Amino acid sequence: MTEQQPQIEKEESREKTGKNIEISIHFVRHCKKDEKGKPTKEGLLETEEFGKTFTNKDAIKGYVSPIERVKRTAAAIIRESSIPEKKKKLKAKFGLSVISFSSDFKKSTYFATVKQRLNDAFSKPENERAEAIEKAEEENMEEWLNYGDQRPDKYTASPLEIAQNVAVLIDHYTRMSEKLYDSSKVDLLNATHEFVLAAMIKYLLKKKVDNKVLSGDEILKDMGRMDYLENVEIKVTTGDDKKDKEIKVVLRGEEYELDMDKMEEFRQTKLQKINE
Repeated sequence: MTEQQPQIEKEESREKTGKNIEISIHFVRHCKKDEKGKPTKEGLLETEEFGKTFTNKDAIKGYVSPIERVKRTAAAIIRESSIPEKKKKLKAKFGLSVISFSSDFKKSTYFATVKQRLNDAFSKPENERAEAIEKAEEENMEEWLNYGDQRPDKYTASPLEIAQNVAVLIDHYTRMSEKLYDSSKVDLLNATHEFVLAAMIKYLLKKKVDNKVLSGDEILKDMGRMDYLENVEIKVTTGDDKKDKEIKVVLRGEEYELDMDKMEEFRQTKLQKINE
């Protein structure tokens, strides 16, 4: 007769995940830049002050594109945040840019035009320069957004492609709530570019006003250009039931909504491209 072994119950993990989570996802435009695209001293000082507003979280993790002004923006924000040093991380991945950073990205004819327009603005007399730069940036943004689902050239992403990439990132970030320890509070920082913020707003945001739903196009038209250190914050929270997830978008002190139908459509489109 075979001796029956007693069943040993596995000790339940002391760490539970997914409940009462707070994630703040920040898509932040880089700091002020000079005519060479480098961060200015003034811009970095403003970034350090902005970083001090990142408080009351357990950890902060930053993601950047491979551009110096973007990396230094993220580094300054993380450094000056009040989060414990061992909980600060900066990763040069999952960053977003409009140009494909291959070895020959400088062949982008479209961005040569964009750069020339900005160079002309920077060459203006000092008393005219700031206004000229703002005008050049507005013209560049409007021109690029008008391409819609078309690429300006082989090396430059379309606004729709960027919005699809943002949708996948947001989905990735929001799903982190399912894996974090209960009651965790985390900041996720994606330092990026004005073009990325504009595409995100155009395709992924909406806002209910009275009995009307404003489209991303209408929101963007009302806002105008995205300023340096502009922050699109997505707040993700869960309650005692981790499936009960709430997502809000805050921009310039006002609440907006993510268009979840578009989010899923774009996510599926990217998955299909990956599997092709």
